[in-house]
Amino acid sequence: MDSNTGNKAGLTRREIVIAAGSGLALAALGGPAAAAATRISATAQRKCATCEFWGGSRTVSADRKWVEASGTGTCNNPASPAYRKKTRPDQGAPVWQRWSRLG
Repeated sequence: MDSNTGNKAGLTRREIVIAAGSGLALAALGGPAAAAATRISATAQRKCATCEFWGGSRTVSADRKWVEASGTGTCNNPASPAYRKKTRPDQGAPVWQRWSRLG
């Protein structure tokens, strides 16, 4: 460890900030650090991504056969045991209502 910089590689603070910033930029542009999207069939029942009350980031494919979701979302159904909890898009929804955008 370098006693002047406090890190093993001997990098300056500026070099560390620049390196971290480029990693964040890659993630923002969908690079390797970005989370992969989860693809769920639009006909899937009892999956968080296809539920009206799921608060995650998601879109419906142009052919309306798939829901593309990324990351986690919050369950907004007060009747669900998962209410106000973070859930994955492919997680089972115990209290489920079809998302209105799916028709």
